[in-house]
Amino acid sequence: MNAAVVAVAFISACWGSFLNCLAYRLLEGTSVLKGRSRCPECKTEIKPYDLIPILSWIMLRGRCRSCKKSISWIYPVVELLAAIMGIFLWCTTPSNFSFAAYASLASLLLIHFHTDARDMVLLRPITLATIIIAFATASMNWLPISIISSFLGALLGFGILWSVRMFYLKVRNCEALGDGDPELLASIGAIVGPFGCMGILFISSLFASAFGITYALIKSKKNLLKLKFAYGPFLVLSTFIWIIWQKTLMHFLYHLPQF
Repeated sequence: MNAAVVAVAFISACWGSFLNCLAYRLLEGTSVLKGRSRCPECKTEIKPYDLIPILSWIMLRGRCRSCKKSISWIYPVVELLAAIMGIFLWCTTPSNFSFAAYASLASLLLIHFHTDARDMVLLRPITLATIIIAFATASMNWLPISIISSFLGALLGFGILWSVRMFYLKVRNCEALGDGDPELLASIGAIVGPFGCMGILFISSLFASAFGITYALIKSKKNLLKLKFAYGPFLVLSTFIWIIWQKTLMHFLYHLPQF
């Protein structure tokens, strides 16, 4: 394996570790510059040798060295996703500007992944920052879509999930989606445009449905409509899948049977 690719993977995973710290501290309302990382349970400072991305979590079997309490799976998954995206962007983006644009946007989406998976919270400032950066980079041709396509993607993404949310609130008298989900898909639509937005919505719906059904069977829950879990991580994961395999997915979706 190319040494540069290994270096990019490691640096990206370290960046993912920082994003985990940032997401955690944003939820807790503390400064990312204040103090070293601590165990969420016993508050013991984490030693440098226990902060190796992904590997430390595996070697410690997902537990704190001090108190032996479980450490969430979210941490290594975010680090792994950061490493994968880092390698892909390093190998495929046509310019440093394009790499910087996608890396910044992917970082913001990973923060959403962490906060929504952990507490079912999507932070609006992060969403707004994503939309602003997507519009700006699209207008400067750092993304492979025009500013008009970026705007239409944001509008479509918000409109679809907002309509679904309102339908369930008014007709079924229940919350099928959180109020942050339409805003998250709007930010994703701003990155990939309207067609990409629809593709990501399709993929994430399949993932979320499969997860919901599996979870309901395991927990013996009969009413799927009352089952609550975060949708944001599925949107983020589907966005990364779309960015990596866009051409293949577009070909597949375009050639789906017409009924």
